[in-house]
Amino acid sequence: MTALLDALDRAETGIYTLVTHPAFDTTEMRELGHAGKSGEEIAFERERDTKLVTNAKVMEFCKERQIRFLRYDEVDDGRTNNVEGKVDLVRQPVGNDESGA
Repeated sequence: MTALLDALDRAETGIYTLVTHPAFDTTEMRELGHAGKSGEEIAFERERDTKLVTNAKVMEFCKERQIRFLRYDEVDDGRTNNVEGKVDLVRQPVGNDESGA
């Protein structure tokens, strides 16, 4: 969480991509494993993503700095018009790259 807050604090006004796959650790999620990763690992990582983007400290930090989290489908629909001093952070799936940028 600290790394995310540090990155957000340094961010200039603009649109950035943070790739997350928030979900809850459920029996169904644990069945989604594949050759590269077990279902348990996937469920753990997705629950971790959920906790990160819904964390009260992260949410308050973003509110104070006028940072908005958007879904990938909100980028081109007119709701991303920046105002001076605002950062729009977009959660966007980008292939298999979960590194964020």
